[in-house]
Amino acid sequence: MDEVGINPASGGHMGYIPGGGLYPSALGDYIAAVNNKYEGLFFATPGAVRLENMLIRWMCKLMGYPETSTGNLTSGGSIANFVAVVTARESFDLKARDF
Repeated sequence: MDEVGINPASGGHMGYIPGGGLYPSALGDYIAAVNNKYEGLFFATPGAVRLENMLIRWMCKLMGYPETSTGNLTSGGSIANFVAVVTARESFDLKARDF
């Protein structure tokens, strides 16, 4: 039974794309924040960047993508969708001035 208030991690919350509320995800974010606030920059934390790259390679293999494929880890679904739209636009060389 639902309690009073909202649960943005639930599948029924449609206000925006929620972060998920998953403990492993929160723990990974916590470890990254505690170790170094620049965990996305190779020269600052090469180990964290290598770990992220290894995770992306593993996920590409799971999906059966070719070795040349790549990816990106985002902080949530909203930015992930934005990245997907920009990627699609760029792959078809679409320009705003053409529309």
